[in-house]
Amino acid sequence: MYIQNNNKTFKNKSIYISKMNKEQEEKYIKLFNKISNEVNYIDIKQYSHNIISMCLEQIYKEIGIDKLKEVVKIQGLDKKGWGYLLDIEE
Repeated sequence: MYIQNNNKTFKNKSIYISKMNKEQEEKYIKLFNKISNEVNYIDIKQYSHNIISMCLEQIYKEIGIDKLKEVVKIQGLDKKGWGYLLDIEE
């Protein structure tokens, strides 16, 4: 499995996929890639903000705050309006 980030592809090494079971890992990769597909369309394509926010919410609820913060940093969402998520405490 691979994780895609803004037209780049990374092998899912332990720095990205750690402390997750198989189901969470698959869900994380799916949501990460979905966010990657929408990041380039922020302020261009209708509903891209909503799709990204829903994916981030799923990551938070089903996988955890650490992975949520990781996605926000890796995808550069902290500079596009989601930076407040990095300040959330458990």
